[in-house]
Amino acid sequence: DGEAGSFSFTSNEVDAAGALSLKARVTPDKRPFGVETDGSLRIVDFKPVYSGRFTLTENRPQGEAKEAGEKAPLRINGDFQLTNESIRVPEYRFEIGPSDDPYVVTGEATLDTGKEQKFLLIADGQQIDVSRIGPSRNNKTGRDPAISMRQRLEAMLAIAADIPIPQVPGRASLKLPAIVVGDTTVRDVRIDVQPDGAGCQLISRYEVTA
Repeated sequence: DGEAGSFSFTSNEVDAAGALSLKARVTPDKRPFGVETDGSLRIVDFKPVYSGRFTLTENRPQGEAKEAGEKAPLRINGDFQLTNESIRVPEYRFEIGPSDDPYVVTGEATLDTGKEQKFLLIADGQQIDVSRIGPSRNNKTGRDPAISMRQRLEAMLAIAADIPIPQVPGRASLKLPAIVVGDTTVRDVRIDVQPDGAGCQLISRYEVTA
């Protein structure tokens, strides 16, 4: 789409089954992430199909990288299948926070821009403590009582706002067993997002206990 960036490809010879082993790294200049893939490229029904494993990598300017280095980076990896018209991620794993105790989200994703255009994003998360989201001021855990509930929720919404929603029929669905905000617990949270013109339609279901 006209974005500048860098890329590299490494391959071996085509094997006896007609598959080409291919490793790739693509890093857009103005995005905070890049992607590394390791898989095989085949011709199926006269069309190229590239499938294997992927890993998203951080891509930040040096100043931002130093500041972000104090926090554990995002870790996203999974399986993929890429064609001229679609990308399918049958499973992925998203981790944020300390490597010995990360917050984990798993799910699947599909984006098809062919004749039957559609997209699907499923995310199943763990219980989340909102007090752990946002900048740390007084300690290493990020649990700062000076940060209000509104600020914490705004931090969550800021993260969600960075997720692009394709303008094709489909939905993104997030499911969480619970969200803890101080002494309040929001249980059985499900949020569905669907494209709606220039924006998105948000459908949510939950139960609040205090």
